[in-house]
Amino acid sequence: MECTWSHALRLRGAETLHVVDNGQLKACHSFRPATSPRQDPMSCLVCQSNAAQIYKQMAVPFRGLGDWIPHQVRAPIAAWADALAPDELLQAEWDGQPIGSWSRSSAHTQFRQTRLDLTDPEVVRVTRDVVHSCALVYEGVRHLLDDWRPDRMVTINGRWYPHWTAVELCKQKGIPFLTHERGLQKSTVRYADGGRTHELGMFRDYWKDWGGVPLTVDQLRYADKVLNDRRWGRNYTWLVSSPKPQDPAEVRARLGLDERPLVAVYTSSGDETAAFEDRNR
Repeated sequence: MECTWSHALRLRGAETLHVVDNGQLKACHSFRPATSPRQDPMSCLVCQSNAAQIYKQMAVPFRGLGDWIPHQVRAPIAAWADALAPDELLQAEWDGQPIGSWSRSSAHTQFRQTRLDLTDPEVVRVTRDVVHSCALVYEGVRHLLDDWRPDRMVTINGRWYPHWTAVELCKQKGIPFLTHERGLQKSTVRYADGGRTHELGMFRDYWKDWGGVPLTVDQLRYADKVLNDRRWGRNYTWLVSSPKPQDPAEVRARLGLDERPLVAVYTSSGDETAAFEDRNR
């Protein structure tokens, strides 16, 4: 999808560059302890190879972020991250920047948790990897932006630590940015111009602008169709990680439930908003 956008921009006279992780970062969002633990020690190389093949097939130029990470900062960052106490990780600063804060959303998502238990050695290890990687991203992105000085940056969601860092540096340098995420229905994309797609303030602004505007009949029917599709698991875009539907009688027996009607409400993944300061307002 991003490659298609890139071609569309180039046809309109823009110069584009895709920047990828070329094996520089210890913490990965493709392989997470909670959902898809890393099994293959070669997985990072396989991922880089697959990405390179896609860019080749799509005829889109790309470079690795490591091209902009100065060699002389790598050892100091590693030593800095290793020296942090567990309760310092998410408050840590590197070069005067709140690297720990920028890492928080990714740390939550590594474990799909709204609260991180930093007395757990595994949580500490992974969070330390995230903080270490975030500092490397900071060094790489700040040099990239100074070197390339783009008119605009486009990145997925702005929530994970590489993208959170890039967004913050764009804000500091006055570079406009746009984030995107898969839409709430098939074949759709949602955007946040100058913000993150998961920021709660964006949704409050939607309600402020539109909450008092009545739906038309067609809009009401459309909304009803969307909700009905949700009920039956149709027309959504995200990957399904839940088990297949089970026999209702078996579920009732396992949970000790009687025959009364059963209603279950599943909220969104709490880790997606855990790092935003206004989540409890």
